Amino acid sequence: MSEGLIKPKRHFTRGLTIGTLVPAWTCIAWAMWLGDRMAEAVVPPMMMLIAATLGVYQGVGHLDLRGQLGAGRRGRPPYDRDDRIDFGRHDREQQP
Repeated sequence: MSEGLIKPKRHFTRGLTIGTLVPAWTCIAWAMWLGDRMAEAVVPPMMMLIAATLGVYQGVGHLDLRGQLGAGRRGRPPYDRDDRIDFGRHDREQQP
C-alpha cells in the first residue's frame, strides 16, 4: 500500500511548529518561575496553543498522506480512462 509514496520533508511546517512550541514552553516555564498566580493565568492558554499547533501539524501530515493515497502511486492517474462514465453523449453515434 505504501510503496511508491513520496515522503514529504515538510521543512516549513516543521519549522513553524518548532517556532511556536519553543516560545510557548518558555512562557510556561517563565510563568511558573514568577509564581502560582501567573502560572494560573498563562499555563492553560499556552497548553491550548501547544495542543492546537500539534494538531494542525499532524493534520497536515494526514492530509498529505490521504492525498497521495487518493491519487494512486507515483506517476499514475487516480483512475483509468476506461473507468470514465459516459453521460449519454450521442455525438459519436452520429458520425459517419
